[in-house]
Amino acid sequence: MRLRERFETIKLQHNAGEYKIVRKALADFNDKGADPQTAAAVAAKRDEYAAGDKAMADASRFLEELPKRLERRPKGRPAGGGGRRHPRRAGVGQPLSTGSLSRPSRQAERERADGRTPSTGPEQLLSLAVTSWLGGLADPDPATAVKLWRARDFVQKYLASAPPTARRG
Repeated sequence: MRLRERFETIKLQHNAGEYKIVRKALADFNDKGADPQTAAAVAAKRDEYAAGDKAMADASRFLEELPKRLERRPKGRPAGGGGRRHPRRAGVGQPLSTGSLSRPSRQAERERADGRTPSTGPEQLLSLAVTSWLGGLADPDPATAVKLWRARDFVQKYLASAPPTARRG
Protein backbone atom coordinates (compact mmCIF):
# COMPACT_ATOMS: atom_id res chain seq x y z
CA MET A 1 0.00 0.00 0.00
CA ARG A 2 2.85 2.40 0.83
CA LEU A 3 4.55 1.72 -2.48
CA ARG A 4 1.31 2.47 -4.32
CA GLU A 5 1.03 5.75 -2.40
CA ARG A 6 4.69 6.49 -3.22
CA PHE A 7 3.97 5.97 -6.91
CA GLU A 8 0.95 8.30 -6.68
CA THR A 9 3.28 10.91 -5.19
CA ILE A 10 5.70 10.35 -8.08
CA LYS A 11 2.88 10.93 -10.57
CA LEU A 12 1.94 14.17 -8.80
CA GLN A 13 5.57 15.31 -8.92
CA HIS A 14 5.66 14.50 -12.63
CA ASN A 15 2.51 16.55 -13.23
CA ALA A 16 4.09 19.41 -11.27
CA GLY A 17 7.11 19.38 -13.58
CA GLU A 18 9.59 18.13 -10.99
CA TYR A 19 11.33 15.84 -13.47
CA LYS A 20 14.68 15.52 -11.68
CA ILE A 21 12.94 14.41 -8.51
CA VAL A 22 10.80 11.95 -10.48
CA ARG A 23 13.86 10.47 -12.19
CA LYS A 24 15.53 9.85 -8.85
CA ALA A 25 12.35 8.47 -7.29
CA LEU A 26 11.84 6.07 -10.22
CA ALA A 27 15.45 4.92 -9.98
CA ASP A 28 15.09 4.34 -6.21
CA PHE A 29 11.64 2.70 -6.40
CA ASN A 30 11.61 -0.89 -5.03
CA ASP A 31 9.70 -2.90 -7.64
CA LYS A 32 10.05 -6.16 -5.74
CA GLY A 33 7.86 -5.05 -2.85
CA ALA A 34 5.14 -3.54 -5.05
CA ASP A 35 1.99 -5.23 -6.27
CA PRO A 36 2.05 -6.25 -9.97
CA GLN A 37 -0.16 -3.34 -11.08
CA THR A 38 2.06 -0.74 -9.38
CA ALA A 39 5.24 -2.40 -10.63
CA ALA A 40 3.88 -2.32 -14.20
CA ALA A 41 2.90 1.36 -13.83
CA VAL A 42 6.38 2.22 -12.53
CA ALA A 43 7.98 0.32 -15.43
CA ALA A 44 5.77 2.20 -17.89
CA LYS A 45 6.75 5.55 -16.35
CA ARG A 46 10.43 4.58 -16.54
CA ASP A 47 9.98 3.66 -20.21
CA GLU A 48 8.26 7.02 -20.80
CA TYR A 49 11.22 8.85 -19.28
CA ALA A 50 13.71 6.76 -21.27
CA ALA A 51 11.86 7.58 -24.51
CA GLY A 52 11.82 11.25 -23.55
CA ASP A 53 15.56 11.17 -22.87
CA LYS A 54 16.20 9.62 -26.28
CA ALA A 55 13.99 12.19 -28.01
CA MET A 56 15.78 15.02 -26.20
CA ALA A 57 19.18 13.59 -27.16
CA ASP A 58 18.01 13.35 -30.78
CA ALA A 59 16.68 16.91 -30.70
CA SER A 60 19.94 18.19 -29.23
CA ARG A 61 21.90 16.39 -31.93
CA PHE A 62 19.61 17.74 -34.66
CA LEU A 63 19.97 21.28 -33.33
CA GLU A 64 23.74 20.89 -33.40
CA GLU A 65 23.79 19.49 -36.96
CA LEU A 66 21.08 21.47 -38.75
CA PRO A 67 22.71 24.95 -38.67
CA LYS A 68 25.76 23.44 -40.36
CA ARG A 69 23.57 22.33 -43.28
CA LEU A 70 22.02 25.74 -43.91
CA GLU A 71 22.86 27.36 -47.23
CA ARG A 72 22.24 30.84 -45.83
CA ARG A 73 22.46 31.57 -42.14
CA PRO A 74 19.63 33.56 -40.53
CA LYS A 75 20.39 36.60 -38.41
CA GLY A 76 20.03 36.03 -34.71
CA ARG A 77 20.13 32.61 -33.12
CA PRO A 78 16.69 31.07 -33.53
CA ALA A 79 17.92 27.50 -33.02
CA GLY A 80 18.01 27.52 -29.23
CA GLY A 81 21.16 29.64 -29.16
CA GLY A 82 22.67 28.13 -32.30
CA GLY A 83 23.04 24.80 -30.54
CA ARG A 84 25.50 26.26 -28.03
CA ARG A 85 23.23 25.86 -25.03
CA HIS A 86 21.32 22.77 -24.02
CA PRO A 87 17.73 23.06 -25.33
CA ARG A 88 16.24 22.49 -21.87
CA ARG A 89 18.08 25.57 -20.63
CA ALA A 90 17.70 27.67 -23.73
CA GLY A 91 15.95 30.62 -22.13
CA VAL A 92 12.20 30.36 -22.48
CA GLY A 93 11.91 28.21 -19.39
CA GLN A 94 10.11 25.36 -21.08
CA PRO A 95 11.56 22.15 -22.43
CA LEU A 96 12.10 21.94 -26.15
CA SER A 97 9.22 20.24 -27.95
CA THR A 98 10.98 17.27 -29.43
CA GLY A 99 8.07 15.91 -31.47
CA SER A 100 7.97 18.65 -34.07
CA LEU A 101 11.71 18.37 -34.67
CA SER A 102 12.56 14.71 -34.12
CA ARG A 103 10.07 13.07 -36.49
CA PRO A 104 10.84 15.19 -39.56
CA SER A 105 14.57 15.13 -38.76
CA ARG A 106 14.61 11.34 -38.51
CA GLN A 107 12.71 11.14 -41.79
CA ALA A 108 15.27 13.45 -43.43
CA GLU A 109 18.10 11.27 -42.06
CA ARG A 110 16.47 8.14 -43.49
CA GLU A 111 15.98 9.81 -46.87
CA ARG A 112 19.62 10.96 -46.90
CA ALA A 113 20.78 7.45 -45.93
CA ASP A 114 18.74 6.04 -48.85
CA GLY A 115 20.53 8.44 -51.20
CA ARG A 116 17.48 10.63 -51.73
CA THR A 117 17.14 14.38 -51.25
CA PRO A 118 15.30 14.99 -47.95
CA SER A 119 11.74 16.24 -48.38
CA THR A 120 12.26 18.69 -45.52
CA GLY A 121 15.33 20.92 -45.69
CA PRO A 122 17.38 22.18 -42.73
CA GLU A 123 15.74 25.63 -42.78
CA GLN A 124 12.29 24.05 -42.52
CA LEU A 125 13.42 21.68 -39.77
CA LEU A 126 14.86 24.55 -37.72
CA SER A 127 11.69 26.55 -38.32
CA LEU A 128 9.60 23.66 -37.01
CA ALA A 129 11.76 23.49 -33.88
CA VAL A 130 11.73 27.24 -33.23
CA THR A 131 8.03 27.82 -33.81
CA SER A 132 6.95 24.88 -31.66
CA TRP A 133 9.43 25.76 -28.90
CA LEU A 134 8.20 29.34 -28.76
CA GLY A 135 4.71 28.06 -28.08
CA GLY A 136 3.17 28.47 -31.50
CA LEU A 137 2.02 25.85 -33.91
CA ALA A 138 4.90 24.11 -35.62
CA ASP A 139 5.46 25.95 -38.90
CA PRO A 140 8.11 25.02 -41.49
CA ASP A 141 8.24 28.58 -42.89
CA PRO A 142 11.56 30.23 -41.90
CA ALA A 143 9.96 33.71 -42.12
CA THR A 144 7.47 32.75 -39.40
CA ALA A 145 10.26 31.45 -37.17
CA VAL A 146 12.25 34.66 -37.60
CA LYS A 147 9.18 36.80 -36.78
CA LEU A 148 8.46 34.79 -33.64
CA TRP A 149 12.11 34.94 -32.59
CA ARG A 150 12.19 38.72 -33.04
CA ALA A 151 8.97 39.05 -31.04
CA ARG A 152 10.54 36.96 -28.27
CA ASP A 153 13.62 39.21 -28.27
CA PHE A 154 11.42 42.31 -28.13
CA VAL A 155 9.47 41.00 -25.13
CA GLN A 156 12.65 39.95 -23.33
CA LYS A 157 14.23 43.37 -23.85
CA TYR A 158 11.05 45.07 -22.65
CA LEU A 159 10.86 42.92 -19.54
CA ALA A 160 14.53 43.55 -18.78
CA SER A 161 14.27 47.30 -19.36
CA ALA A 162 12.29 48.22 -16.25
CA PRO A 163 11.48 46.62 -12.92
CA PRO A 164 8.09 44.89 -12.76
CA THR A 165 6.64 47.61 -10.52
CA ALA A 166 7.34 50.22 -13.22
CA ARG A 167 5.37 48.20 -15.79
CA ARG A 168 2.20 48.00 -13.71
CA GLY A 169 0.05 50.79 -14.99
